[in-house]
Amino acid sequence: MKKIVLQQAFEELNDAIAYYEEQQPGLGLKIKDEVDTLCTLQ
Repeated sequence: MKKIVLQQAFEELNDAIAYYEEQQPGLGLKIKDEVDTLCTLQ
């Protein structure tokens, strides 16, 4: 199934990843991994 991510949503996700990575190293990457996992589920 094809998924479409709006540019604004993509930018907000990247901002959130950067924010949480600053708060606790590794946390932003955990969030990214979780989103990547959810986006690959069918």
